[in-house]
Amino acid sequence: MGLPDAYVVRARVAPVIVVGIPILALFISNLLTGTELKNLAVIGIVGITAITLIAQLGRDLGKKIEQALYEEWNGKPTTVMLRHSNDRIDSITKARLHNRLSEKVPNLHLPNSDEENSNPQQADIIYDSAVLWLRSNTQDNSKFLRLHEENISYGFRRNLLGLKLLGLFLAFGIVIVKILVDRPFSLEKISSFVLEPEIIASVFLIAFLSLIVTKNWVKYAAESYAFALFNAAESI
Repeated sequence: MGLPDAYVVRARVAPVIVVGIPILALFISNLLTGTELKNLAVIGIVGITAITLIAQLGRDLGKKIEQALYEEWNGKPTTVMLRHSNDRIDSITKARLHNRLSEKVPNLHLPNSDEENSNPQQADIIYDSAVLWLRSNTQDNSKFLRLHEENISYGFRRNLLGLKLLGLFLAFGIVIVKILVDRPFSLEKISSFVLEPEIIASVFLIAFLSLIVTKNWVKYAAESYAFALFNAAESI
């Protein structure tokens, strides 16, 4: 079995590690107090297994939320940006892109503005087909490095958004349990409590997931991928 590729590590495993930061901090904090090698090995095995399983869960949740995002965005960004009715790409560049795709993709006739208006569903099917051809012909990650990086970025953000509720649940859970166990109700205990690694990690994760990991954060990456994909069309 070979090593996982960059996409798997950075788009599927990395979001799990981000969400698991509080738990990792809790483990590390306890390990620093002295743990037998046997227990350390058990923790390592359990940790690797958990990350592998949650990575699959993260992918599934990411794909599930992706469909909801497409509905909210009125279609896939790659499809939306090919429409004549959308202005994310200027009309001159879009005309050149349409001409390029019509030349390169076999048996493809991209609709003009009137055809798109008269049958938008059929137009989207044709745009999707063109995008599928583009993706199939840009699989060389060394040649299309920017596209590969944008795909990883989008996958990371999408999967992290899918794991957002789980991450918040874990982070809040650790904080609540620590409060119940440590009972930091004096000034001295509070100052010590807030400096514990798992509390710092949990607060960081709560802030990051709440303020940064949003639908617009994912949409920005999705559109960046779409631009990179369309730029790659010039190199095919």
